[in-house]
Amino acid sequence: MRELIILIFGLIVCIQLCNGEENITTQQCEAHCDLPCKANAFCSEPDICACNPGYLAKDGVCEPVCSNKCPDKSHCVAPNTCSCPLEFEWDQSFEKCLPKCTPKCGLNSYCHKTDECKCRTGYEPNDLMSLSCHFSYPLWVYLIVVVLTPPLVGITYCCMATCGPHGVCISPETCGCNTGYRKNKKTQQCEAHCDLPCGANAFCSEPDICTCNRGYLAKDGVCEPVCSNKCPDKSHCVAPNTCSCPLEFEWDQSFEKCLPKCTPKCGLNSYCHKTNKCKCRTGYEPNDWMSLSCHFSHPWGFLENFRFRTVVAHVTTLLICYCYVLASTLTSLPS
Repeated sequence: MRELIILIFGLIVCIQLCNGEENITTQQCEAHCDLPCKANAFCSEPDICACNPGYLAKDGVCEPVCSNKCPDKSHCVAPNTCSCPLEFEWDQSFEKCLPKCTPKCGLNSYCHKTDECKCRTGYEPNDLMSLSCHFSYPLWVYLIVVVLTPPLVGITYCCMATCGPHGVCISPETCGCNTGYRKNKKTQQCEAHCDLPCGANAFCSEPDICTCNRGYLAKDGVCEPVCSNKCPDKSHCVAPNTCSCPLEFEWDQSFEKCLPKCTPKCGLNSYCHKTNKCKCRTGYEPNDWMSLSCHFSHPWGFLENFRFRTVVAHVTTLLICYCYVLASTLTSLPS
């Protein structure tokens, strides 16, 4: 019975020498999951999936995490990245999702619901199919009531909707903009105007003053993305909290860093040493000068092979167990 227990223990040790699955490219043991991991996850331990950085498990699904709560009607689609539904679009002035109309609404109208334009108060459509609107009273009424009478009697114009912090009501339901601001044709709100266009990842926050978008920081006059965690070696920050490898490198999940990329992929017993340059592993040589695969360079070259060393370790352990059992059996026999 004791000998059987020892033999079973030896077999367990052999199996555990490589607890996982061998990566053919790196020759390293990696965790193996029988069932494939879902989107935005990877196999972290045998048969255990973990969410990628920037994602959090919720009801068995890895969902992106946005440190700042997404505005109304928008949702988190990637780490620290909010997006509007298809029927809405992001409005920089209001910093929220507004209904989207295709084609765009015309003069004196606005997008009331998705693909539904509506005339502003005091206006009516030019015709049945028009996206633009005109003043709903005759021109002579407009001139007397709106243009001539109010200044004479000291009437202040009134707009039902607010003209915003940078606008002023100049006629019924018509807003004008303060100096340095211009009206957004889509939202009819007054926005800051910059004579010189703002650079990439920036917007005009005040008259002739550009400000970096959220998640970006000004450096030497350029708005650069900010990554809260330092990007690994050879990678760089390409978007807020998003690192990327250069074109000549690719991300390796096992080592969690950028490694050289070879196109086409390196073959058997070789690895990508430099960009588009394969190199044989120790103890191997190229099959020919154009080959991406390698073979044993000498009769004992197989001793350098990782898989062969693992098999030898297994067999050696079994032989030791067998010899121990045999010795124990022989010593227990009566002399």
